Amino acid sequence: MTTLPTGGYGDFPTDEPFETRTSVLAILALVFGLLCFIPGLPLVGVICGIAALLMIPASNGRVTGKGLAAAGLVLSLLFSALQIGIVVGGSKVLGVFQNSLLAPAGTAMSAIESGDFVSARAVLTPTSAAKITDADFQAFRDGYHGELGAYKSTPKGFIEAITAYGQIGPMMQQFQGRSDAIPIPLQFEKGMGLLVYQIDPGTQGSGTTIPVANIMVLAPSGTKWTLWDPQRAGLAPGTTPDGAPGGAPTTPPTPAESPAPADPVPAPSQPEPSQPAPTRPDPG
Repeated sequence: MTTLPTGGYGDFPTDEPFETRTSVLAILALVFGLLCFIPGLPLVGVICGIAALLMIPASNGRVTGKGLAAAGLVLSLLFSALQIGIVVGGSKVLGVFQNSLLAPAGTAMSAIESGDFVSARAVLTPTSAAKITDADFQAFRDGYHGELGAYKSTPKGFIEAITAYGQIGPMMQQFQGRSDAIPIPLQFEKGMGLLVYQIDPGTQGSGTTIPVANIMVLAPSGTKWTLWDPQRAGLAPGTTPDGAPGGAPTTPPTPAESPAPADPVPAPSQPEPSQPAPTRPDPG
């Protein structure tokens, strides 16, 4: 009577030779573990590695590759954990980026569009908010309206943000290596534009709040509009830097009269040389 092997391979007598083969699942586990740069594949490698380690012992030696399966399982677990960490960390970074940059930028630009300059000042440091006037906000808005149109939206989601930064890449080159400027892509009526936060290094933000000292919008043509324009310097409308009304000629200062020259001091008189007294002839 022929004894059949146990474990589910019951059609092959034990006294007949059989051919061994390497587990396909073990090979896949190792391959998927090595392809760590493709998201999700290491997780598939974990499943293949576990399945191979369960099926190989049940084959009674007909299927080999236990070492490959173990190696694939270890690599797949390692890179799966790494990818999960990257996804979780990236999600947190994106959350900070969304809450600290995109959302405040969108709120400020929407407030500027609607004329709510009180709300627009909330993104600025107290020092900047105090010196920037409503006229500055109006000039800033009218400036970028002329070329870009009205502000529409900020990027939403990771993919949209990456795509937007790719579109404004050439405009960001001038800000590379600068720690006092943060570029943010914005969608306007006539296309993409670049919003730049100018950071005040002397002011500490609270929590995730960024100390924004100034805001600039940059168009693809290279035109720039700055909220706080040093040329305006916070002057009242219609005035010139010296405080005189705009257009009114300023009176040049009268030059100081030069003092009259003093009378020349006479030179001290020199004593005349004494003449010898005349002598009388001796009568004798």
